[in-house]
Amino acid sequence: MADAMRLVVGRSGDQSRIRLALAKSAHFGKLAPEVLERLAALSRLRHARHGERLGSPDGRDNHLWIVVSGAVRVSTRPKEGSREVVHAVLGGGSFFGLANAVHHGPYTLDARAFGATDLAVVDSARLHAGLEQHPRLWRKVSGLLAHRLKVALDIISDNRALPLPERLVRRLIGVATSSELLEGAQPTVHMTQGDLARMLDAGRSKINLALKRLETQGLLRTGYRTITLLDMAALRTLAGRTVEPF
Repeated sequence: MADAMRLVVGRSGDQSRIRLALAKSAHFGKLAPEVLERLAALSRLRHARHGERLGSPDGRDNHLWIVVSGAVRVSTRPKEGSREVVHAVLGGGSFFGLANAVHHGPYTLDARAFGATDLAVVDSARLHAGLEQHPRLWRKVSGLLAHRLKVALDIISDNRALPLPERLVRRLIGVATSSELLEGAQPTVHMTQGDLARMLDAGRSKINLALKRLETQGLLRTGYRTITLLDMAALRTLAGRTVEPF
Protein backbone atom coordinates (compact mmCIF):
# COMPACT_ATOMS: atom_id res chain seq x y z
CA MET A 1 0.00 0.00 0.00
CA ALA A 2 2.81 2.41 0.93
CA ASP A 3 4.69 1.56 -2.28
CA ALA A 4 1.56 2.21 -4.34
CA MET A 5 1.05 5.54 -2.60
CA ARG A 6 4.67 6.58 -3.32
CA LEU A 7 4.18 5.64 -6.98
CA VAL A 8 1.05 7.79 -7.24
CA VAL A 9 2.79 10.71 -5.53
CA GLY A 10 5.79 10.26 -7.84
CA ARG A 11 3.64 10.32 -10.94
CA SER A 12 1.77 13.36 -9.64
CA GLY A 13 5.06 15.14 -9.02
CA ASP A 14 6.32 14.21 -12.50
CA GLN A 15 3.17 15.63 -14.11
CA SER A 16 3.49 18.84 -12.10
CA ARG A 17 7.08 19.28 -13.31
CA ILE A 18 6.06 18.64 -16.91
CA ARG A 19 3.15 21.10 -16.73
CA LEU A 20 5.41 23.79 -15.25
CA ALA A 21 8.07 23.23 -17.93
CA LEU A 22 5.45 23.45 -20.70
CA ALA A 23 3.93 26.60 -19.20
CA LYS A 24 7.37 28.30 -19.10
CA SER A 25 8.40 27.09 -22.57
CA ALA A 26 8.68 29.67 -25.34
CA HIS A 27 7.24 27.01 -27.67
CA PHE A 28 4.38 25.54 -25.61
CA GLY A 29 3.61 28.24 -23.05
CA LYS A 30 0.95 29.96 -25.17
CA LEU A 31 -1.18 26.82 -25.54
CA ALA A 32 -4.69 27.12 -24.19
CA PRO A 33 -4.70 25.79 -20.60
CA GLU A 34 -6.81 22.74 -21.47
CA VAL A 35 -4.56 21.88 -24.44
CA LEU A 36 -1.41 22.29 -22.35
CA GLU A 37 -2.95 20.06 -19.69
CA ARG A 38 -3.71 17.40 -22.29
CA LEU A 39 -0.17 17.49 -23.68
CA ALA A 40 1.23 17.11 -20.17
CA ALA A 41 -1.07 14.14 -19.59
CA LEU A 42 0.28 12.47 -22.74
CA SER A 43 3.86 12.81 -21.48
CA ARG A 44 6.01 10.72 -19.20
CA LEU A 45 9.11 11.97 -17.40
CA ARG A 46 12.44 10.48 -18.41
CA HIS A 47 15.61 10.95 -16.35
CA ALA A 48 18.87 10.77 -18.30
CA ARG A 49 22.47 10.85 -17.10
CA HIS A 50 25.22 12.82 -18.84
CA GLY A 51 26.09 11.37 -22.23
CA GLU A 52 23.12 8.99 -22.32
CA ARG A 53 21.68 8.49 -25.79
CA LEU A 54 18.01 9.38 -26.15
CA GLY A 55 15.96 7.31 -28.54
CA SER A 56 16.83 4.11 -30.38
CA PRO A 57 20.44 2.95 -30.84
CA ASP A 58 20.41 3.62 -34.60
CA GLY A 59 19.30 7.22 -34.03
CA ARG A 60 15.84 6.65 -35.53
CA ASP A 61 13.07 7.62 -33.18
CA ASN A 62 9.36 8.45 -33.20
CA HIS A 63 9.02 10.35 -29.93
CA LEU A 64 8.51 14.01 -29.16
CA TRP A 65 11.07 15.05 -26.55
CA ILE A 66 10.70 18.24 -24.48
CA VAL A 67 13.55 19.36 -22.22
CA VAL A 68 12.28 19.87 -18.66
CA SER A 69 15.70 20.55 -17.11
CA GLY A 70 19.30 20.14 -18.16
CA ALA A 71 20.25 20.09 -21.84
CA VAL A 72 20.39 17.83 -24.90
CA ARG A 73 23.20 17.77 -27.46
CA VAL A 74 21.98 17.02 -30.99
CA SER A 75 24.44 16.01 -33.71
CA THR A 76 24.83 13.94 -36.87
CA ARG A 77 27.57 12.46 -39.02
CA PRO A 78 26.85 12.88 -42.75
CA LYS A 79 28.59 9.56 -43.41
CA GLU A 80 30.46 6.96 -41.42
CA GLY A 81 33.86 8.17 -40.36
CA SER A 82 33.14 11.79 -41.28
CA ARG A 83 33.45 14.79 -38.99
CA GLU A 84 30.59 15.17 -36.51
CA VAL A 85 28.20 18.06 -37.13
CA VAL A 86 26.80 19.58 -33.92
CA HIS A 87 23.44 21.18 -34.67
CA ALA A 88 22.39 22.41 -31.23
CA VAL A 89 22.58 22.03 -27.50
CA LEU A 90 18.96 22.46 -26.45
CA GLY A 91 18.02 23.91 -23.07
CA GLY A 92 14.93 23.81 -20.88
CA GLY A 93 11.67 24.45 -22.72
CA SER A 94 13.05 23.38 -26.10
CA PHE A 95 12.11 20.22 -27.99
CA PHE A 96 13.16 17.83 -30.74
CA GLY A 97 11.70 14.85 -32.58
CA LEU A 98 8.34 16.41 -33.45
CA ALA A 99 8.65 15.72 -37.19
CA ASN A 100 9.39 12.06 -36.46
CA ALA A 101 6.51 11.82 -34.03
CA VAL A 102 3.99 13.04 -36.64
CA HIS A 103 5.58 10.76 -39.27
CA HIS A 104 7.35 13.30 -41.43
CA GLY A 105 10.64 11.48 -41.06
CA PRO A 106 12.46 9.41 -40.25
CA TYR A 107 15.44 11.64 -39.59
CA THR A 108 18.53 10.15 -38.04
CA LEU A 109 20.27 12.07 -35.30
CA ASP A 110 22.35 11.50 -32.22
CA ALA A 111 20.67 13.12 -29.22
CA ARG A 112 22.44 12.81 -25.87
CA ALA A 113 21.85 14.28 -22.45
CA PHE A 114 24.31 17.04 -21.60
CA GLY A 115 24.60 16.79 -17.84
CA ALA A 116 21.83 15.27 -15.73
CA THR A 117 18.70 15.94 -17.77
CA ASP A 118 14.96 15.40 -17.37
CA LEU A 119 12.67 15.22 -20.39
CA ALA A 120 8.97 14.95 -21.09
CA VAL A 121 8.51 12.20 -23.67
CA VAL A 122 5.44 11.69 -25.87
CA ASP A 123 5.44 8.62 -28.15
CA SER A 124 3.95 8.80 -31.61
CA ALA A 125 0.89 6.66 -30.92
CA ARG A 126 -0.16 8.70 -27.90
CA LEU A 127 0.51 11.96 -29.73
CA HIS A 128 -1.62 10.91 -32.69
CA ALA A 129 -4.43 9.83 -30.37
CA GLY A 130 -4.24 13.19 -28.63
CA LEU A 131 -4.30 15.04 -31.96
CA GLU A 132 -7.38 13.12 -33.03
CA GLN A 133 -9.17 14.01 -29.78
CA HIS A 134 -7.99 17.63 -29.79
CA PRO A 135 -7.65 18.81 -33.42
CA ARG A 136 -6.59 22.28 -32.24
CA LEU A 137 -3.22 20.71 -31.44
CA TRP A 138 -2.57 20.19 -35.17
CA ARG A 139 -2.36 23.95 -35.66
CA LYS A 140 0.25 24.12 -32.91
CA VAL A 141 2.18 21.20 -34.43
CA SER A 142 2.32 22.85 -37.85
CA GLY A 143 3.35 26.14 -36.22
CA LEU A 144 6.19 24.46 -34.31
CA LEU A 145 7.47 22.73 -37.45
CA ALA A 146 7.33 26.00 -39.41
CA HIS A 147 9.17 27.79 -36.60
CA ARG A 148 11.93 25.14 -36.60
CA LEU A 149 12.39 25.66 -40.33
CA LYS A 150 12.60 29.44 -39.84
CA VAL A 151 15.20 29.02 -37.09
CA ALA A 152 17.25 26.69 -39.30
CA LEU A 153 17.17 29.18 -42.19
CA ASP A 154 18.09 32.03 -39.84
CA ILE A 155 21.10 30.06 -38.59
CA ILE A 156 22.28 29.36 -42.13
CA SER A 157 21.95 33.06 -42.93
CA ASP A 158 23.73 34.11 -39.72
CA ASN A 159 26.64 31.72 -40.28
CA ARG A 160 27.16 32.95 -43.84
CA ALA A 161 26.65 36.70 -43.39
CA LEU A 162 27.37 37.85 -39.82
CA PRO A 163 30.66 38.44 -38.01
CA LEU A 164 31.51 35.81 -35.41
CA PRO A 165 30.75 37.84 -32.21
CA GLU A 166 27.27 38.69 -33.47
CA ARG A 167 26.29 35.19 -34.52
CA LEU A 168 27.80 33.75 -31.33
CA VAL A 169 25.60 36.02 -29.22
CA ARG A 170 22.56 35.22 -31.35
CA ARG A 171 23.03 31.48 -30.83
CA LEU A 172 23.43 31.87 -27.06
CA ILE A 173 20.32 34.03 -26.80
CA GLY A 174 18.32 31.55 -28.90
CA VAL A 175 19.16 28.75 -26.48
CA ALA A 176 18.65 30.86 -23.34
CA THR A 177 15.20 32.08 -24.38
CA SER A 178 13.69 28.66 -25.10
CA SER A 179 12.22 28.98 -21.60
CA GLU A 180 10.61 32.07 -20.07
CA LEU A 181 13.05 34.49 -18.46
CA LEU A 182 12.15 36.77 -15.58
CA GLU A 183 13.08 40.45 -15.68
CA GLY A 184 16.79 40.84 -14.95
CA ALA A 185 17.47 37.10 -15.32
CA GLN A 186 21.02 35.91 -15.98
CA PRO A 187 20.42 32.56 -17.69
CA THR A 188 23.07 29.88 -17.96
CA VAL A 189 23.35 27.79 -21.11
CA HIS A 190 25.01 24.39 -20.93
CA MET A 191 27.50 23.59 -23.68
CA THR A 192 31.23 23.31 -24.31
CA GLN A 193 33.17 25.89 -26.26
CA GLY A 194 34.12 23.12 -28.67
CA ASP A 195 30.45 22.39 -29.42
CA LEU A 196 29.75 26.10 -29.82
CA ALA A 197 32.60 26.26 -32.35
CA ARG A 198 31.11 23.35 -34.31
CA MET A 199 27.65 24.96 -34.29
CA LEU A 200 29.06 28.21 -35.64
CA ASP A 201 31.50 26.52 -38.04
CA ALA A 202 34.39 28.43 -36.48
CA GLY A 203 37.73 27.53 -34.97
CA ARG A 204 37.89 26.83 -31.24
CA SER A 205 40.54 29.51 -30.72
CA LYS A 206 38.36 32.15 -32.39
CA ILE A 207 35.39 31.17 -30.22
CA ASN A 208 37.55 31.35 -27.10
CA LEU A 209 38.82 34.83 -28.06
CA ALA A 210 35.31 36.13 -28.81
CA LEU A 211 34.01 34.80 -25.48
CA LYS A 212 36.91 36.37 -23.57
CA ARG A 213 36.20 39.76 -25.14
CA LEU A 214 32.52 39.52 -24.18
CA GLU A 215 33.54 38.41 -20.69
CA THR A 216 35.88 41.39 -20.35
CA GLN A 217 32.95 43.66 -21.26
CA GLY A 218 30.90 42.11 -18.45
CA LEU A 219 28.33 40.63 -20.84
CA LEU A 220 28.81 36.97 -19.97
CA ARG A 221 30.78 34.58 -17.79
CA THR A 222 32.24 31.26 -18.89
CA GLY A 223 32.48 28.25 -16.61
CA TYR A 224 32.92 24.49 -16.81
CA ARG A 225 30.64 23.47 -19.71
CA THR A 226 28.53 26.59 -19.07
CA ILE A 227 28.12 30.15 -20.30
CA THR A 228 26.12 32.58 -18.15
CA LEU A 229 24.58 35.59 -19.87
CA LEU A 230 25.01 38.50 -17.46
CA ASP A 231 23.49 41.41 -19.40
CA MET A 232 20.64 40.27 -21.64
CA ALA A 233 19.73 43.81 -22.73
CA ALA A 234 23.24 44.57 -23.97
CA LEU A 235 23.54 41.16 -25.60
CA ARG A 236 20.24 41.64 -27.45
CA THR A 237 21.53 44.97 -28.74
CA LEU A 238 24.70 43.28 -29.98
CA ALA A 239 22.60 40.52 -31.59
CA GLY A 240 20.83 43.02 -33.84
CA ARG A 241 17.49 41.83 -35.17
CA THR A 242 15.18 39.69 -33.06
CA VAL A 243 16.46 36.24 -32.14
CA GLU A 244 13.96 33.39 -32.31
CA PRO A 245 14.02 31.01 -29.31
CA PHE A 246 15.58 27.68 -30.11
